[in-house]
Amino acid sequence: MAVTWIIERDVFAVACFDEMLAHLKRRGLPHHVVRMIPFIHDIDGVVPQVSGPVVVYGGIGVQKLAAAQGWWPGVFAGTDFSTTAYKALGDLFLNADAVSMPLSGVAAWLSTYAGEDFFIKPNGDTKEFAGAVMSKRAFADWDAKMRDIRYLEESDFEVIVSRPKKLGCEWRVIVVDGKIVTASLYRQYGMVKAERHIIPPVEAAVYEAHRRFSPAPAYVVDIAQEGDDYRVVEYNTLNSAGFYDCDVGAIIDAVTAMVEKQATDAGEPRRQMP
Repeated sequence: MAVTWIIERDVFAVACFDEMLAHLKRRGLPHHVVRMIPFIHDIDGVVPQVSGPVVVYGGIGVQKLAAAQGWWPGVFAGTDFSTTAYKALGDLFLNADAVSMPLSGVAAWLSTYAGEDFFIKPNGDTKEFAGAVMSKRAFADWDAKMRDIRYLEESDFEVIVSRPKKLGCEWRVIVVDGKIVTASLYRQYGMVKAERHIIPPVEAAVYEAHRRFSPAPAYVVDIAQEGDDYRVVEYNTLNSAGFYDCDVGAIIDAVTAMVEKQATDAGEPRRQMP
């Protein structure tokens, strides 16, 4: 049963979007390109009419569209993409010392924190802001701005905080149906540098992490070098992750094959509830 891909434009790097589109056309795979209206999350135009299994790639708007339309599988929902769920990884999780709290509670936590710099990111996978190492002063300035625009009154979401870690190289690895499909080195000692590359210790860390905790049938996992160890930084949903220098064609082929098999095994695709 043919799998239809729906990809959102104007979200990720142009090169990645162009590579995805070219591969879909080259393979003759059914696909639609959509644009979602920023912040509103409504489609700009007509909703594609599709049948059979559908995979979407884009921001939160196109993922909400998939849920509203009941597209299966739409997004690769799974057990849990929240950082607190990664505790199942034990010492394989880079930020095993992380604690979670509402964003509004960070200032109080910092008053008891002995260090100056700390790491903060949203607990979930909805990307309200990018995870980063911040100083107490930088956070205080940012927090004041958010309060000035009354942001916290509207969205006091959960975050995790932890001590900063000194990292070497970092990899983004794509896992589909329990197998590594492709990987990209994306940061080297703090400097962004994408390169299609993986080494045996990273592969070993990915497979051990998968054994301990697998968030979805297809997902993205980031692995960082900390001294002589390789640990999980975070998981991301494959539907909205940047691919850096990963083999985009291999990702599309692996996901398509997995979803086709799931649909065949099920007899017909089940549909999500809108």
